[in-house]
Amino acid sequence: MRVTEKRSERQSWSSAMRIEDIRTYGLNESVMASGLPFALPDSIGGQTETHAFERASRLASAPIGTGHDNFLCGIIVQCTVTAPLYWWPQLQRYHHIDVVSSTSTMHTLSRVRDLAADTDPEHIELLFPYFSDKVHENVLIEFCSFCRECRDSGYSIDLLKANLPCGYLQTARITTNYRQLKTVYSQRRSHPLDEWQDFCRFIESLEASHLIVGVSP
Repeated sequence: MRVTEKRSERQSWSSAMRIEDIRTYGLNESVMASGLPFALPDSIGGQTETHAFERASRLASAPIGTGHDNFLCGIIVQCTVTAPLYWWPQLQRYHHIDVVSSTSTMHTLSRVRDLAADTDPEHIELLFPYFSDKVHENVLIEFCSFCRECRDSGYSIDLLKANLPCGYLQTARITTNYRQLKTVYSQRRSHPLDEWQDFCRFIESLEASHLIVGVSP
């Protein structure tokens, strides 16, 4: 089927997730600060970078919750993530992952509604950029039909939101830190969702990621 072939062409990761514009801050400074508990005021600047990273690696391997890896809080990560709606509530259960800003269904659904309402079933691939590749074509066709009803009958936005497939893609800029990502990685690296597998691979790709995952990726 031509639609399925076009859909498969857009699969670069194991899911529709994209992680872009990645920035890391405070790595070297936090690694050096990991030695402060045993440092005297006149010896703070005397440590070598090699020694500091060796110590930081030992501290980072401490069990989650013991507090010995607290310096990881100072290594800040920011990135822009695009993922399906069903994935975001799972991410937001973590207290130290903040959404800086995100796309809003309230502000964009009217445009998506109009696009879907005008989309012919033979050209359903026009909606692929807005949905996970796991959303079946038949679901998108039904959504198009519903959007035509919404536009023709003047249905309210809450009804449209209530019938939006949870595979709809949402983009958000997030900020977090290495200590929180250590918890995420330990809990999600074996998760069945492809989105979590992609997110864990992203964690493995970060600079000095062994401080999070325990071994060099």
